[in-house]
Amino acid sequence: MEESKESKIPNIFRLPHIQNGNSVESTLILVLDSSGSMSSYWKYVAENCNKLSNQKNLIIITFSTNAKIVNLPLTDRVQDYEGGGTEIEAGFRLLNDQLKLSKTKDNITILFVSDGADNNSATLSKRLKNN
Repeated sequence: MEESKESKIPNIFRLPHIQNGNSVESTLILVLDSSGSMSSYWKYVAENCNKLSNQKNLIIITFSTNAKIVNLPLTDRVQDYEGGGTEIEAGFRLLNDQLKLSKTKDNITILFVSDGADNNSATLSKRLKNN
């Protein structure tokens, strides 16, 4: 019996779905830019993230100059999460570490929120490839 083409496609960029009436266990990882340039948006980021309080497997990573894992509820002050420069690479390094530790290997959804203003945008692509 030949495998269908769909079974060969990885679960990247797909949201978990319901099969046979049972929900699929999954992990949601939020990677949130908490740099100073996000200050005017942070209130909305926090408000929407706090709506996920019932999410079973939730990991929240904030990054600014450094990256760290935080818990809900998020405050509406970006300064509580550093509010400094933007080191996107730091956020992705910590994300990579969390992916290695994740118990749910097959169904992981990652949401990256940023204004994209990295401290050194010219080298960002190269730095991310090196990690």
